Amino acid sequence: MRVHDIKNSLRYIWVATDGGIYRYNKIDNTWWSYAPGRERGATEVLVDHNILAIAASDEFLFLGTPRGISRYDKIADSWLNYTMKDGLIHHYVSSLAWDGEFLWAGTHGGLSKYSLATDLWTNFTRVEGLCDNRINAIAAEENVLWIATQGGVSRFDTRLGTWQTFTTDDGLPHNIVWTVAVDGDKVWVGTNNGAARYNASEDEWQVFTTVDGLINNVVNSISVEDKYIFLTTPAGVAIYDKEIGSLSPYSRKDGLIASEAKSIGSKEKYHWIGTIDGITLYNQITDLSRDFTEAEGLPSNNIQVVAVDGDEIWFGTDAGLARHHWRSGIWTVYSEAHTEVASTPMDLMSNNVKSVVSDGDTLWVGTRVGLARYDKILHTWHVADLKYNPLKNEENTPTDDLKRSVDNTVEAVEEALQATSPTTEQKVYIEYDPLVAQEKAVQALHGAIIQKTPMPNDPIFPSPFLDLKIALPSHPVVRVIEPVLSTLWIGTEAGVIIYDKAHEEAIATHPLLPRVRDIKYHQGRTWVLCDGMIAVRDLKADSWTLISGRQLVEQTRARTSLGYTEKIETASEDWGIVDCTSMTFMGDHIWIGRENGLKVLKMDFPQFEIASEINIPEYLREAEITALDFDGRDTWIGTRNGLFQYHAETRTWRPYTILNGLAGNEISAVTADGKYVWVGTAGEGISRYDKSAQEWASFTLEDGLADNNIRSIALDGKYIWIGTFSAGVCRHDLTTELWTTYQTANQLARR
Repeated sequence: MRVHDIKNSLRYIWVATDGGIYRYNKIDNTWWSYAPGRERGATEVLVDHNILAIAASDEFLFLGTPRGISRYDKIADSWLNYTMKDGLIHHYVSSLAWDGEFLWAGTHGGLSKYSLATDLWTNFTRVEGLCDNRINAIAAEENVLWIATQGGVSRFDTRLGTWQTFTTDDGLPHNIVWTVAVDGDKVWVGTNNGAARYNASEDEWQVFTTVDGLINNVVNSISVEDKYIFLTTPAGVAIYDKEIGSLSPYSRKDGLIASEAKSIGSKEKYHWIGTIDGITLYNQITDLSRDFTEAEGLPSNNIQVVAVDGDEIWFGTDAGLARHHWRSGIWTVYSEAHTEVASTPMDLMSNNVKSVVSDGDTLWVGTRVGLARYDKILHTWHVADLKYNPLKNEENTPTDDLKRSVDNTVEAVEEALQATSPTTEQKVYIEYDPLVAQEKAVQALHGAIIQKTPMPNDPIFPSPFLDLKIALPSHPVVRVIEPVLSTLWIGTEAGVIIYDKAHEEAIATHPLLPRVRDIKYHQGRTWVLCDGMIAVRDLKADSWTLISGRQLVEQTRARTSLGYTEKIETASEDWGIVDCTSMTFMGDHIWIGRENGLKVLKMDFPQFEIASEINIPEYLREAEITALDFDGRDTWIGTRNGLFQYHAETRTWRPYTILNGLAGNEISAVTADGKYVWVGTAGEGISRYDKSAQEWASFTLEDGLADNNIRSIALDGKYIWIGTFSAGVCRHDLTTELWTTYQTANQLARR
């Protein structure tokens, strides 16, 4: 069964499918279905079972089909069908809109208007002023109808009865227009050659294509949010920031499960993106994502439509309907590239910044297309080469049996791992063409190794963990950067890359550490926080300690041979290392931020236990933790609902929100030192807390900040470096209060 549309009302969920219309009663959890029919006025019948569009008023539900329109009376619980014999201009109804007084039907033969008061139809075609009779979408605002057609866009003033046509001659990028959406006094359209925004006050169209940052020029749907516009394309989603006027891509590279996105549902800056291969849940505050497929409960991975209804998310697929309670995680099933190219060495390589780190005379900037290096002395930008050659400097060429290609199947990776015992002198190498098979390679590794269920005698990591070699993507999304002695540890979605700063090259990778969320160098060890585990690298002992669930796996290079020793321990309690977002250290305590609450562990490495002496407030035990930092005295915890301070000496907690002076409650970054606490928000700018004066100051676009959506903050003496979501890097001089913005050459030219 194929689901085409879903609409929500106070009591019911209406599901339009190619097998009829289904009504779900949210109060008593019951379903009612209505079968196809032909005759006007018949009860509980549809004019056609293939539902293409839905519109709702307070009293009625209207369904568009290839044979006409069916109307359901919610009060009388009865059906009435409309076809061409009743006055409809064409039988194929592709779109519907209700403006509060009239029903508007877009068809393949023109536009029809139905009056409930008079029960009369009025039709409009090219003769009356419609630019094309084949209509793809309708958007209604007060006294105005916007109509997307195969020949341009028509604006119909329903009060004056006047028409206005927009085509390529007027500024549209293409005359085939697939979608239209109204955003206040602006109108967005998606075409076969880009998107366009109409400014009514200036009577002007502004075109957005791949040159401007659109991820693909074919725009098939548009979703209007408070501060952003989401445009779906066959290559992913483009996110338009209305405040600063920039487009940021969100594609498979960033975590989208498939390139072709079809529908978006949003709630509290969570965005459920339906694609042809499943669902991606994008968290706009943390900039992290999670995927849902048939394995999690979907009836099919082909998502047609997404609808948000409180804590319930409804997904229409080509095999039925699924309901997901996003707080409890319970599923219920009802069944029957745009390519970014790095800019010149003098410019920032991407305006979408994930992380910034100050390191002496160098500023390291992680972006969605790789790592950038800024020389503070020469004031120049350079692109770091993260391409890693696993065969470089090897004395012996690996045998053919171990030089596996992972272009084709997961089995190739599993065979390579299983064929190598912990005591062998050989090393595992995995070769492939990075342009063709790098995604399959990483997916194969993660699927074959990381996602295994941990068992006491079956560790989730293979014994040759220390020597497994694979070249990760050379232009990854760099989410985390941590200087470790003479190297940088770089966290990406595909694993860890170790970069030699002196020789300016990648010297190692760790693909078995996927979805890196944070990296810290603490007490001579490097700590890597992943989505569901912590990996600790001790260079002196030449060992890895891997912590997940209740299991601790320690792998150490044997001193007497070229093999390894391995120790597995199982704790009496689950450490709660799951759905992690961030971490920080407070003495012998490690603080772990998670999507579902804060965890604090006390450690005597390699022993861990829950820190029961720290009484975490009830709210923080379940809240989503978005950022953490320790300033030497206090721990600062960022959440989706404000900032919290923990004073270790008195063991007291203190909350801060917009009522105290924060720019916004949705915290995306926290960095603290002895004097100030800098707090970045996901759309409201950055706040600075003076700890001695106990006063807040905030900075936004009006003060010189290039973007109010903050991703990362780095302290650098008299400077504060700020990485933003769409506008590059900002530098704030604490002595002069001046702001400097660093962006790509294209962005600077547009400013």
